[in-house]
Amino acid sequence: MIFDIFKGQSKIKFKTKLIASLVIILVAVIVYIAIDFKFQLMQYKELGEQYLNVLYINVIASIIAMLVSFCFIFICIIITNVIIIKKLKLFFIEENLKPIKLPNYTLAFIIAIIGAFITKDFLYQHALVLLKANMFYIHDPIFGKDYGYYLFQRPCLIALTNYLSGTWLVIILYTFAYYILSFGVIFNAVAIESVKKYGVYTHNVINIGIFFIIKAATYWLAAENILYSRNGNVFGASFTDIHVWLKIYTLAPFVLSAIVVLSIIFFLRNKPKKAIITIAAFPAFWILGFIAASLVQLILVIPNEITQEKNYIKNNIENTRYAYNLSDKLNEKKFYVNDSLTTEMLDKNKDIIENVRITDYETTLEAQKQLQTIREYYKFTDTDVSVYNIGGKPTVVLAAARELDKSNLDEKIYVNTRFKYTHGYGMVMSPINKVDNQGLPNFIIKNIPSISSEGAPEIKKPEIYFGELNKDHVIVNTNGIKEIDYSEGDNNKDTIYKGQAGIRLTSLNRLIMALKLGDPQMVISQDITSDSKVLINRDIIKRAKLVAPFLDIDKDPYMIVDKKGNLLWIIDAYTESPYFPNAYPTTMEKQRQINYIRNSVKIVIDAYDGTMKFYIVDRQDPIIKTYRSIYPYLFEKGPIPEELASHLKYPERIFKIQADILKRYHVNEPAKFFNNEDTWDIATHQVKGKQEDMLPYYMLMKLEESTTSELVLMIPYTLSNRNNMTGWLAVRSDTFNYGKITLYQFPKDSLVYAPMQVESNIDQDPEISKDIALWSQGDSTVVRGNMMVIPLRYEDYSTLLYVEPIYIAANNGSAIPQMKKIIVSYQGKVVMEDTLQKALDKIQIIAPVRQDNAQQSIGDKALVEKILDIYAEMKRFIATNDWENYGKKMKELDILMSELNKRKKEIDIQ
Repeated sequence: MIFDIFKGQSKIKFKTKLIASLVIILVAVIVYIAIDFKFQLMQYKELGEQYLNVLYINVIASIIAMLVSFCFIFICIIITNVIIIKKLKLFFIEENLKPIKLPNYTLAFIIAIIGAFITKDFLYQHALVLLKANMFYIHDPIFGKDYGYYLFQRPCLIALTNYLSGTWLVIILYTFAYYILSFGVIFNAVAIESVKKYGVYTHNVINIGIFFIIKAATYWLAAENILYSRNGNVFGASFTDIHVWLKIYTLAPFVLSAIVVLSIIFFLRNKPKKAIITIAAFPAFWILGFIAASLVQLILVIPNEITQEKNYIKNNIENTRYAYNLSDKLNEKKFYVNDSLTTEMLDKNKDIIENVRITDYETTLEAQKQLQTIREYYKFTDTDVSVYNIGGKPTVVLAAARELDKSNLDEKIYVNTRFKYTHGYGMVMSPINKVDNQGLPNFIIKNIPSISSEGAPEIKKPEIYFGELNKDHVIVNTNGIKEIDYSEGDNNKDTIYKGQAGIRLTSLNRLIMALKLGDPQMVISQDITSDSKVLINRDIIKRAKLVAPFLDIDKDPYMIVDKKGNLLWIIDAYTESPYFPNAYPTTMEKQRQINYIRNSVKIVIDAYDGTMKFYIVDRQDPIIKTYRSIYPYLFEKGPIPEELASHLKYPERIFKIQADILKRYHVNEPAKFFNNEDTWDIATHQVKGKQEDMLPYYMLMKLEESTTSELVLMIPYTLSNRNNMTGWLAVRSDTFNYGKITLYQFPKDSLVYAPMQVESNIDQDPEISKDIALWSQGDSTVVRGNMMVIPLRYEDYSTLLYVEPIYIAANNGSAIPQMKKIIVSYQGKVVMEDTLQKALDKIQIIAPVRQDNAQQSIGDKALVEKILDIYAEMKRFIATNDWENYGKKMKELDILMSELNKRKKEIDIQ
C-alpha cells in the first residue's frame, strides 16, 4: 500500500516533516502577501491619499471574488471526491484490500486555493463593471437591448460562463486523473468490466455531459455574435445573419442538450455506436446550417444585395459613426474654392498667415538636441505643440522637456545613479512660425538655468523628477549628499528635494523597498537615513496606469508651464471597447481591435512632486461614468481649471482613427456605401524622397463657425487611387468647443490640387529644382519639410495655399538643419523665397485672380509694377557690384517676364 511505506517512527517523522514543511510554506506565503500588500499600500499612499480608495475597492472586490471562487471550486471538488471515494470503496471490497484514507478536504482546499488565486482578477474586474454599469439609453434594432448591455453586462456574462465551463473542464480532468492514479498506484490494475460495473464509467460520462450542457447554455450569448459578424459586405448583423444564423443559434442549445442526454443514455446502455452517431448529429447540424446560410446568401441576397442589406448597412454606418464620436460631434460643410487670393483676403486671414508652421517637428527636435541639451546626461525625447498667450496674442509653440538620461553618465556608480543625478532640468520652447537669422528655431525659453524672453512664461521650479525617461527609483535627502541641478564651470549647482513625493525610508520600509525594487544597497548604505525618501513610479505613463489600468494612456504626453512657473505634464487617456454592436473595428497597437473610443480623461502630473489629477472632459461617455461610479474619489469633481484648459489640444491619436474611419464612413447613403462610390484616402506628400501619408498638423486658425482664432488639428483627403483633393477634416481644441469636428468637402465638379500634385509641381519647376540640386551638391543635404494645406476664407470667397519649408544641413552627424527657404503654391504655381511673406507677395503676382475684368486689370498692373521695382533694384546692385543679389533678382525678373508674356498671348487670343 502507498501509505504502508512508512512504518512506526519513520511514519511519524515523515508526517512531522510534511506538516512542518507545509507550515513553513504557509508562513512564507503569508509573509509574501503581507509584504506585497504593504508595498502596494505605500505606493498608493505616495501617489495620493485619494488613491488609497482605489486600492481598497480593488482589494475588497478581489477578496470577495476569491472567496466566491474558492467556495464554488471547493464544493465542486468535495462533491467529486465524495463520489469518487464512494466508488473506490467498492474496489477495495472487490480486491479484498484494507480500505485506506483517501485525500478529500486537504486536496479540495489546495485546488480551490490555487483556482481562486488564478481567477480572482478575472472575476472581480468584470463584476465591478457589471454592478456599476451605466446605460447608453440607445437600443440596438436587432435584439432591442441597450448598448450598455453589450459593453458592460455581456462581457461579464461571457466571463462567467467561461469560468463555469473552464472550472468544470478542470473537474473532468481531475476526476479522470484521480481514478487513473488510484487504479494505477493502489490497485495496480482494474478490469474494464469493473469500471462499468461500479459506476466509474458513468461518473466520467455524466461529467462530460454536464460540460456540454453548460456550453449549450452559452449559445444565447453566442447568438449575439452576429452583431460583430463580417459576412458579406456588411460589418455587423446582415440579412443572412438575421434570417439564418440567428435561428441556428436559437435552436443550438436545445439540439445540443437533446444530443447530450441521448448520448449518455446510449453509453450507459452499452450502445456506443448509437451514442457516436448521436454525437455526430451535432456537427452535422452546424454543417447543414452553414449550407443553408450559403444558399440564402447565394439565392436571396447576392442577386439583390443592396435591397436586402440596405437597413443593415444603415445600422453599420450609424453605429460606426457613433462609436467613434462622429455623430453629434461631426459637422459637415461644403468648401467652395474660388481662387480668390487677394491682398484683402490675406489681411483678413492675418492670424492664420502669421501662425503658419515653418519649423518641422523633426528638425526642431534635432536643433533642440544639439543646441540645448547643454550636458551629456540630459536628453530631449520629443517636442510637442502647445498654445500660450505671448505678447497678448495666442502663439503656437514647440516645447520639449530636458530630461535626465543616466545612460550617458561618465561614472554609473550607485551614489551617482541613485543620490546625485536624480532629475532633469527645465524645458525649451520656440514658436512654430519663426526662425532666427541662421534658420534655426527661435528659442524663447532656453539654457540652464532657464531664460525666458519675448513674453514667454517663466519657469520657477525647473527640476523634473517625474517624466518619460524616469524608469528607475532615486533616493533623496540622503546623509550630506546633494543632488546636481547643473554644472557651472568646474562647480555643480546643487539642490535638495523639498517636494511631497516619496516614501520615507524607515528600517522596515528600507527592507521592503530593497526586496521589491531589487536594491540591496537600500539596506546596506550608510548614506540613507530615516529622513531619506525613495521616489518610485517616476515614469508618468506607468504612474497613471497604476491607479487607472482600465484607461488607455496615450504614450505622447506633453509638458506645459503654468502661471506659477511649475512644469506640468498633460496626458490624454481614452476609454475603449471592442464590444460596440454593428460598428466597424480598427486595429490598435499589438493587433488589439476596438470599435468604440472616447478621449474622456486628461491627466495632469506635476513634474516636481508627481501629484496626479484625473479630469473628465467627456462627461457623456457611459464608460467613464461607469468607472466614476466604481472609483468615486479617483476623478476630480469639477471641470478642468481654465488655465489648464487653455493648453489642452485634441490628441493626434484619436484624430487619426476618426480620420481613417471617415475615409469610407463619410458616406451616408447605403447604396453608395455598398458600391464604394466615394472612397477617400489620406492625402500623401513627399518625405525623404518617398510618398507617405500626411500626418495631422496643428494650426492656429479661425473656422467658419468660430469668432476667434483657436488651435485646430486638421488633415486633407484625396479621392481613392487619385491625387485630386476632395476635402479636409478639422477638429477644435477650444475650451467650449473641444472635440467638435468639421468635415469640409469640395464640390464634386471642382478640381483641387492634392499635396502630392503640388510636390510634383515643385519637382518640375526649373528654377526650384535647379536650386535644390545645387544646394545638394558637395557637403550639403536638402531636407524638404512637411507640406501643409492652408485653407483661407473671406466673406463668400475661399481658397487654398500650400506651404512647405526647405532645410539645408551639412553632411555630417552633428549637422543641424537650417530653414532657408519657403515654398508656396497656389493655382498650380509654385514660388520659393526666403520668407513666407515674400513668397506670398510673389505668388500674388504670378498667379493673379481671374474673376472679372476689373480684377484682371489690377493683377496686370501689379505685375508691371513689380517688374519695374525689380529692375530698379537690379540697377542699384550693379552700382554697388553686388552680383549675388543681382543674380537672384535676375531669376525673379525671368519668372515675371514669362508671366507677362503669357498674359499677352492670352489677351491676343481673346
